[in-house]
Amino acid sequence: ICAHWIVNFPLFSVEDGKLVSTHHPFTAPIDEHRKWLDDPSKLHHITGQHYDLVLNGVELGGGSIRIHNSEEQAHVFKILNEETTEMNHLLDALSCGAPPHGGFALGLDRYIALLVAEGDPSLPVREVIAFPKSKEGRDLMSKAPVAPSQDQIARYGVQFVETNDHARNSIAAIHT
Repeated sequence: ICAHWIVNFPLFSVEDGKLVSTHHPFTAPIDEHRKWLDDPSKLHHITGQHYDLVLNGVELGGGSIRIHNSEEQAHVFKILNEETTEMNHLLDALSCGAPPHGGFALGLDRYIALLVAEGDPSLPVREVIAFPKSKEGRDLMSKAPVAPSQDQIARYGVQFVETNDHARNSIAAIHT
């Protein structure tokens, strides 16, 4: 068994000639590089506080320490030319004060696949998921998604709309 923490990712990358977040725009830079956020020539040298856990070459999980300062978060959005209208609630909340915080998500399904295959990373995760979805996103055991009953429609105050998109076989519930 070979396990590694992958760290020291760049905070920003270039895709199609545009500066983008390597992980997501909420990832904090390492403390020593925070001052570089104000220097356009150093942006591609900034290291982010994000990390991955890799076991036998398979990424089992990942996460990051988030930006917890509203001015720094707004500045990162500006660097990325991101529209902040939909993020004003976050910036407002951060301006009230937030402690340093982060997150990590572990892919237990990937870990189980490695255990079942005795370390061989070629076993598809689908083979170990108890109730896998079809290519169309349907659950074959419960037949979900299904149209809601009239009682459910009335109770939740939604309108049910069924589309004729056979590729997705989609349904939608719209709040009325």
